[in-house]
Amino acid sequence: MINAFLYPLSSITWLAKRELRSAVLVPLLINMVLFFAIAWLGSHYFEVFLNQWLPADTGWAWLRPLLWLLAVMMFLVMGFFSFTIVGNLIASPFNAILAARTELLITGKSSERLSQPFAVVAKEAISSELFKLRYLVVRLIPLLILTLITSWIPMINLFVSSLWLIFGAWFLAIEYVDYPMANNQLNAKEQLTKLKAKRIRSLSFGAGTSLLMMFLGPLAMPSATIGATRYWVNQLKG
Repeated sequence: MINAFLYPLSSITWLAKRELRSAVLVPLLINMVLFFAIAWLGSHYFEVFLNQWLPADTGWAWLRPLLWLLAVMMFLVMGFFSFTIVGNLIASPFNAILAARTELLITGKSSERLSQPFAVVAKEAISSELFKLRYLVVRLIPLLILTLITSWIPMINLFVSSLWLIFGAWFLAIEYVDYPMANNQLNAKEQLTKLKAKRIRSLSFGAGTSLLMMFLGPLAMPSATIGATRYWVNQLKG
């Protein structure tokens, strides 16, 4: 369980490995562009909003730092979903190749994925991402409704907040461990069976990935992909 939590975090050091460097570069660049684009757009338009509705020369100007803190927290939440959904949708073919190269580095056995044309890899990877997006939306809507209903009920809202954390960790496990499992010809149903068989470990992996995404932004995607492959080889594959 502890190892599963640490796989995405400790995989940061793998980014510099010569065998993985070229496969790391594209998803890392995609994530960096998304991260800084969202950060710049968010800060720019939020500053415009504050200047219009809460100018610095008003008596309520003391609220501006608090609102900026709230905006940063919202950015972290937006970053979680934008990197997970948009970033992985764009970078999914490259993440699949990165997972295959990582498994080759660990096991010494080459995956069929590495010999496939890029168009085939892209088609399969994007199709898998769309399935995961449907999986997310179907479960996200009831959780959003529950959050709106219970947001003003003490204690209950804390319980619902914990459900968000658990759901986020579970979805990140599904999102990233999909790459090495799909490379090994496991379909979506078989992948879920594997993850549910070691649910607590998979949640631990997702929690480690959540922590990685919150604090290391652009490095999260390739590190989580490598960590997921290590988790697959060492704890799930057998």
